[in-house]
Amino acid sequence: MPEHTFQRILKSCIFSLICTSLILLWEIITIGYCFTISSFCYTLNYLISSNIGLIFICIFILNSLFIYIYLKNISVINKFIYLNRWYIAIFILFLCITFKISGSSLGSWKYLCQNGIDSGLIIGVNKSVHADEYCVYTPMLISQFYNKISFLPYFGDVLRGTFTDMFIVYGQPVNDIAAIFRPFQLGYLFLGLERGLSFFWCSRLILLFMLTFEFAMIFTKKNKILSLACSLLITFSPVVQWWFSINSLIEMLIFGELLVLMTMCYLKSTSYFKKIILAFFMSICTCGYIFTFYPAWQIPLAYMFVTIIICLIIDNRADIHFNFKKDFFVLCFYFICVLTFLSYIYLKSENAILSLINTIYPGHRFSNGGGSCLDLFHYPFTLILGLTDIGIKMKINLWSIFTSIFDFFPIGFLMLFVLIFKEKKRNAFLIGLLVVWAFIFFYCSIGFTPLLSKITLMNHVISNRAFIVIGIVNVILLIYSMSFIKTKFNLSLSIIISTAFTYILTILSANKNIDYYNHYMLLIIVPILFLSFFMILRNMQIHFTILCVVISFFTGVLANPIRIGADVILKNKLIVAINDIAKNNEGSWFVEGLLFPMNNIPIMAGAPTINSTNVYPNLKLWEKIDPEKKHDNIYNRYGSFAILITNDNTNYAVLNQDYFVVYLNKNDVKKLGAKYILSSRDLSQFNDSSINFKIVNKIDEYKIFEIIQI
Repeated sequence: MPEHTFQRILKSCIFSLICTSLILLWEIITIGYCFTISSFCYTLNYLISSNIGLIFICIFILNSLFIYIYLKNISVINKFIYLNRWYIAIFILFLCITFKISGSSLGSWKYLCQNGIDSGLIIGVNKSVHADEYCVYTPMLISQFYNKISFLPYFGDVLRGTFTDMFIVYGQPVNDIAAIFRPFQLGYLFLGLERGLSFFWCSRLILLFMLTFEFAMIFTKKNKILSLACSLLITFSPVVQWWFSINSLIEMLIFGELLVLMTMCYLKSTSYFKKIILAFFMSICTCGYIFTFYPAWQIPLAYMFVTIIICLIIDNRADIHFNFKKDFFVLCFYFICVLTFLSYIYLKSENAILSLINTIYPGHRFSNGGGSCLDLFHYPFTLILGLTDIGIKMKINLWSIFTSIFDFFPIGFLMLFVLIFKEKKRNAFLIGLLVVWAFIFFYCSIGFTPLLSKITLMNHVISNRAFIVIGIVNVILLIYSMSFIKTKFNLSLSIIISTAFTYILTILSANKNIDYYNHYMLLIIVPILFLSFFMILRNMQIHFTILCVVISFFTGVLANPIRIGADVILKNKLIVAINDIAKNNEGSWFVEGLLFPMNNIPIMAGAPTINSTNVYPNLKLWEKIDPEKKHDNIYNRYGSFAILITNDNTNYAVLNQDYFVVYLNKNDVKKLGAKYILSSRDLSQFNDSSINFKIVNKIDEYKIFEIIQI
């Protein structure tokens, strides 16, 4: 057997073993729900006893065969994949939509509702920490399909139990021209709920991956290997995957990268017809970015993208075709389009926008930054975030970890130091990114004065949210350095530096997350950190990219399950029972005695629900209960609220910034104007001569009451 054939077989077996082990690990987590020693032993025993181990042996053999064929024809296959990458991406998206694939944690409702059934989970674990997705965003989405006003209305009547803007805050799909600014929701218009959900999840993931690759190809000067590594690290970063479906972070990144790519295309083009077309689509991207309506990420990311555009223009000025007289009119066309789009949305959503701006939370939230310096060292911990029950117990505040990116800090700065000072490579791109890094880091670690925060708009930004820019810039600088550095650290020095950095990062990360670290986690964290640093120092680009695949699996792939459809909601007997009443009877609802997220159950059945999550407050309703506005600071906010009927005077209690409880006197119930109540209590105990609570249905422990005023 020729030596190169033997090496190819050996590499095939090694890579296949890695792939099969990751799949097996994912299956273990799925069956055992989380990765602990007890669940591992239980699941391993289950796999052996059920002969599933034989399946993984077959997977290993098939993987080895495919990888061998790939390695044997690597140049031909790579060329084919690269040249046809967009067609392949579209085909994958088509398959995902066909089979209704999504990453929603909707299956969690199986446990929230008694005797729930979830037949759609393929692999992975429904993460309870994704509550904003499956408890808020997706129920709002489902409510749009039950609106009696029209199909996917701009203003619906299910959410809040009254006329509500469904586009601007927690933006939902709408059958309106405004949908062009939320292109990933267009699937709901043409594909229905389940395939629309699939399109929403899969198109965003695939497009972000593809665009980040194209974006990286610009600053790496078409280094395909490192561009792939950059795309993996950003697309499957913790901050992207753990926040995948809410707050429009994916849209910000996609629109931002598109603006960078289209700006460079615009400036290098000599065709003014092409420039006009580009200007129009750039105006859509600009407005799409603005309408994500989440300043905590919009503002710091805007600083980064604008800086990148300016610096790329400076560095590529020799290739730019710009005629002031002709381009002036094209730019005017761009700004007219932007102003027209902004005016259209503002005029339609003015009330909702002003209402949100004037809320206690988040409208009056003011931040000066500071206190997040050590967040730089969180990222090693993200390797085991998807393996544990952290998202379930939440003993400590982990939001700064969920906003991390596995960026290999500070090894990138060491490489950059060598590139700048030893190899004398300096350009506007490097300088601009370092300035943005310093600006954001100063805000996050030390903080600004109130005046400076207001001038820079950073007063709308929370420190740990702004850290996303630190992570992305760290990745870009690292990939850039690896693309152009000529210095290769010798073997001994690479081992010493890698060992030192691994030790320091592990200690710092462990101290930040002491409640969760254990020795078993170090078996994953330490070798990956060491190998990462070593490969970077030795500039082993191919091996580093392969390791990025493994890192992406731990930090991103494990963050969301893979599921088919939404039967867990559509076939839930409680939701079906509510829908039967709501579609045949007028009148609003409220949920009594049940805490979040149970207040959002009726909207998934199309029942107009007063205390479903209020994206902005219904002040007219509160004035009926509190005409003197004594408790305005409690209910004038975005959030959910629970209602508990009592015989005592109406009172309020704030549980956190977006959740409060109303202890409602039974005589104030009529002021809500509701007709039906969902509760787990027997409300007939409050029946008297003026009001009667009549039970109309009972599903498990839940009861549906009709309010009869006497």
